[in-house]
Amino acid sequence: MKKVKKGDTYYIPTGRVHAIGAGVLVAEIQQTSNITYRIYDYDRVDAKTGEKRELHTDLAIDAIDFNFYDNYKTDYANKINSSSELVHSPYFKTNIITCKRSVRKGLYKLKFFYDLYVCRRECQY
Repeated sequence: MKKVKKGDTYYIPTGRVHAIGAGVLVAEIQQTSNITYRIYDYDRVDAKTGEKRELHTDLAIDAIDFNFYDNYKTDYANKINSSSELVHSPYFKTNIITCKRSVRKGLYKLKFFYDLYVCRRECQY
């Protein structure tokens, strides 16, 4: 397992088992879904019930992608003050803009949903 670093991007398609470690800031962009299969939960306890949270291992077994891939990290061109493609899937598109000055984008003209995450240089990772 490799440690993540600032700017790393990972596209995690349906069925790929994943976890987020302590101290990692994540912007999780996904297609809307009501299904999450929890196969391990660090023995966390539900605050309302006082019980460990439910696991879904039996359901997950049919959904897990058991293939091994040489590289899980998404490579992208990081163009300064310009939009760079991160992931374009059938379900969503994600781009990144690394700003070194003020940048204006006419997002109001878009005919679909969009989210904008802003992180200043002072962000801690």
